[in-house]
Amino acid sequence: MSDFVVAIGLVLAMEGILFAAFPGAVKQAMAHVTETPDTALRFQATRALSAIADPTCADAFARLLHDPDERIRAHAAQGLARVRDARALDALVGAIDDYPDVLREP
Repeated sequence: MSDFVVAIGLVLAMEGILFAAFPGAVKQAMAHVTETPDTALRFQATRALSAIADPTCADAFARLLHDPDERIRAHAAQGLARVRDARALDALVGAIDDYPDVLREP
């Protein structure tokens, strides 16, 4: 049941409803969700945090660079870049390694 509540909260946060009213609490909740074993929830939370681009999330992004899911690693790298964290360059190079088709010429 708690995963359902978290999922609903994430949907509302992504829509900006809760974020507008309680930005600190929403960022903290989404950062907490990045630690869940549910890949779909981790992905959505990482994507949302990356879009918000709050520098206080930099350590969460750095931790997520080692996630088993390449989409999560890519959004974590993007989040580090958006908050202008020094770890972003290596993270973005690592994200390219996850998507070798990006390097192919058409």
